[in-house]
Amino acid sequence: MIDAFDTLDYAQQLETAGVPKAQAEIHAKALAGVLSTSLVTQNQFEVFDCQINTRFDAFERRMDEFEHRVLARFDAFERRMDAYEARADAKLLKMSDELKLHCWMMGTLITMNIGILLKLFMH
Repeated sequence: MIDAFDTLDYAQQLETAGVPKAQAEIHAKALAGVLSTSLVTQNQFEVFDCQINTRFDAFERRMDEFEHRVLARFDAFERRMDAYEARADAKLLKMSDELKLHCWMMGTLITMNIGILLKLFMH
């Protein structure tokens, strides 16, 4: 991590490498200006990290709340569907009982008619 940029040391390194002194000083000042505005300090990074973590925690809480609301709605829907199913089963059972009664009534009527027809044709 770069704590501070030493412009004098950088300018001296450029001079040693053959760059004229005036040009080396201008390069050092320009680079110092760029680095001071472009780099993030450790403190700035920690503040940003804290802000991001806070936002993610808040987002996670909202997602958990949303999940609980969705699951509650599904549970309510499932209970309603179970109630509809129970009512449909009760109606089907009643219709089945009524159908059995109608079958017995028709069987009785057919048997009585057969008996009447036999009595009429046997005389």
